[in-house]
Amino acid sequence: MTRTLRLLSLTLILLVLFGCSNSGTKADLQNVSNRDLDQSDSIRAKETLSSYKETTEVHAVNTKDKLFVAFDILHRNRFNMEEIESRARNDLKELFPNKKIEVSTDQKLVLEAQKAEERLTQKKTDSKHNLDNEIDNLFKLAHKKA
Repeated sequence: MTRTLRLLSLTLILLVLFGCSNSGTKADLQNVSNRDLDQSDSIRAKETLSSYKETTEVHAVNTKDKLFVAFDILHRNRFNMEEIESRARNDLKELFPNKKIEVSTDQKLVLEAQKAEERLTQKKTDSKHNLDNEIDNLFKLAHKKA
């Protein structure tokens, strides 16, 4: 009886430890080679926000004049979400003063930004026009929530 209890508790502890691990998936935007779809600003924005200790995953897409960034934060930092989002917005405005920037921590927008990144890396978004439409839709969704 004690042996099964030990085995059960060990299994439970392992499940909790692995379940709470901080392993966010990050899309690789560096594979996008088309000049019209240059995502170097998105990569810089992702690197900047990934350096925050509160972030778990960051997704970003950009056009020539717009940058959309969505990120998720650790659950224990939810009470400071507005401060973190404001700091991220200010840091990105300093990095990209000539771009219209939208920053969001909304889960739906994090998923939509992740899908947009995946379409870029898989080259399903193959024209500048399609990318502009996707980013415009993300901006609209962000303003609809606000």
